[in-house]
Amino acid sequence: MCIRDRRAPAYRTLAAVVDGGQHLEHLHAYYGAGAPAAAPALAAHVDGGVFVAMVAGDGAAALTLELPNGEAAPLKWDAASCVLVLAGGGADWFDWGGAAPALKPAAHGLALGLGARATRAWYGLMVLPPNDALVAGRRYDAFRAGAGAAVAAGDAAGGGGRARSSAAARSRWARRRSRK
Repeated sequence: MCIRDRRAPAYRTLAAVVDGGQHLEHLHAYYGAGAPAAAPALAAHVDGGVFVAMVAGDGAAALTLELPNGEAAPLKWDAASCVLVLAGGGADWFDWGGAAPALKPAAHGLALGLGARATRAWYGLMVLPPNDALVAGRRYDAFRAGAGAAVAAGDAAGGGGRARSSAAARSRWARRRSRK
């Protein structure tokens, strides 16, 4: 495994990327609003970065994974487990040793179903590449700054925030994969 741009010899393994990469910790608290919500707490999306590690803890939270047919399937695990979800960058930027079929990023969402006075915490750790890793022909810090500018331009034009919808993300991912 290595970042596809071979000019980044220091990051030839996933372990090297994780050790040298940036770790963004997320802690979210969700609060019930009376009747359980019909809509998911977090719509299906594909994260940026390499992967996300998350823990569930106890409670009624359900991580949903989007199946190839677009259906959301709940994934439940016990409180002592950790789930790793491949992110968009993890699928795009790495040579996974000829894995067939090619690894795809996991579109996922969160359905809580919290009743009145119920609360739920979620903790996750997103791993981003090291700033000096070469991604798409340039340093990751420059790549990310360019992506941030594009997101900001989309926000200014009413194009939404950083989270990519799963259908749009899958479409972009498929186009990028077909050009490789």
